[in-house]
Amino acid sequence: MSTLSALRGRLPAGWLCALTLCAFALQTDDFVITGVLPALARELTVGQAAAGQLVTVFSVICAAVAPVAAVVTARLPRRRLLTAALTLFCLANFAVLVTRSYGALMVLRVLAALAATVALPTVLAVTAHLAPPERRGSSLATVMAGLTGAVVIGVPAGTWTGAALGWRARHPPQVLASRALQGVGWTTMKYTQLGRTGLKVSRLVLGTMNFGPQTDEAGSHTIMDAAQGAGVNFFDTANVYGFGADKGRTEEIVGTWFAKGGGRRDKTVLGTKVYANMAPEGGKVWPNHDKLSALNIRRSVDASLKRLGTDYIDLYQFHHVDRDTPWDEIWQAIDILVQQGKILYAGSSNHAGWHIARANETAARRGSLGLVSEQCLYNLAERRAEMEVIPAAQGYGLGVIPWSPLHGGLLGGALRKEREGGAGRSGVGRSADALANSAIRAKIQSYEDLLDKHGLEPGEVALAWLLTRPGVTGPIVGPRTTDQLASALRAVELTLPDDLLASLDEIFPGPGPSPEAFAW
Repeated sequence: MSTLSALRGRLPAGWLCALTLCAFALQTDDFVITGVLPALARELTVGQAAAGQLVTVFSVICAAVAPVAAVVTARLPRRRLLTAALTLFCLANFAVLVTRSYGALMVLRVLAALAATVALPTVLAVTAHLAPPERRGSSLATVMAGLTGAVVIGVPAGTWTGAALGWRARHPPQVLASRALQGVGWTTMKYTQLGRTGLKVSRLVLGTMNFGPQTDEAGSHTIMDAAQGAGVNFFDTANVYGFGADKGRTEEIVGTWFAKGGGRRDKTVLGTKVYANMAPEGGKVWPNHDKLSALNIRRSVDASLKRLGTDYIDLYQFHHVDRDTPWDEIWQAIDILVQQGKILYAGSSNHAGWHIARANETAARRGSLGLVSEQCLYNLAERRAEMEVIPAAQGYGLGVIPWSPLHGGLLGGALRKEREGGAGRSGVGRSADALANSAIRAKIQSYEDLLDKHGLEPGEVALAWLLTRPGVTGPIVGPRTTDQLASALRAVELTLPDDLLASLDEIFPGPGPSPEAFAW
């Protein structure tokens, strides 16, 4: 299911403007070059007739190929199709800036024409798809006005820019215009405050647990670049990630990504964790090298900072409950680290509701900020956190950060993938154990059947559902590839109707409020 299907029947003004601007840019590319033919011919040392072929070729390709392209691409996802076509259109126009030969320029015109041939009908199809029936005609007319505007002002604009700035200057404005669709709602990230803090974070959290064990360093860097480029500013890791003999490797991969510069660290809200023993698998567990003693917290922070290649951690999280260390000691250690500027906020993970209450009551007595977030296992198939953990988090102003939002792949179309022979994560671990239970298997089948009727992707709906839950800051997604990241990003744009939410509650009912859920 694409974002376009989720938005069917409503066409926001921003989208309509972007679609119209996109149509204008695509059509302008056909006409605007006419106004700069003399300058172009002089620089390329060709006759004006030959230069005019650059216009003719573009127009002929659009006229001849458009009907065929419309049929061939009819079944392709419109979002991806339009994104690919606009990208090719942009690249072809930007390349003109460095082209010095007539032949190369002709090739670029052919590529731009092919891209426009695919993009323009798709723009019209998207407009018709998104517009409500009563506004479909006026919406299409608005987009068509973009084509008319290109015809009316294309040649004068080309003549003016050619005279004032040189014929190559006509291309960047078109490129910027065609990129507008990708900038207005196309991959729009949403943000929220982290609990009761002033810290603004993205509604999706990039989990890095697969970086190292599943995805190599280069692939991990690519995913982080793509996530940040899409507006994801909240990254989560842990000192133990990498696991076994490679504990700490994931933090190192994040650190080498930061080291590339480009504002990567400044744009990132970085969360990491402390608790586990960092001795290699099978190595001797030395006293005070794990859990939450003041000594281990201090030692672990310094080690994480070194691996991450940074001088501060935005969110330092307690990976598990330490039943042997009093909260006064924990907060004493955290307060010192805050004063030193090594961490900004503290959060918890896998804590019960009463742990959250005790932690923050102790912090309040000390005048400390206390916990600002809780990472917990929470998804459609596992809703026990709703009984006490989430109410406690809401009561004390903690942002809830669900981990395993697809329940180990169970909610990501596990049965469909099983039939297609691509079960992946859903074929092992928590998901496989669940599917062995006939009752759970029946629920998952009902879930997938329901979403098939709505034309929705299971994994995207599972993430979008969490974004509707009270108190949830954003789920942690752990992509192993950029395709998986792209699917997760689409979830932010989904709006789940009330009837679908009600149907999901029927399949996966929550436990109900506490204490009613267990008291009677």
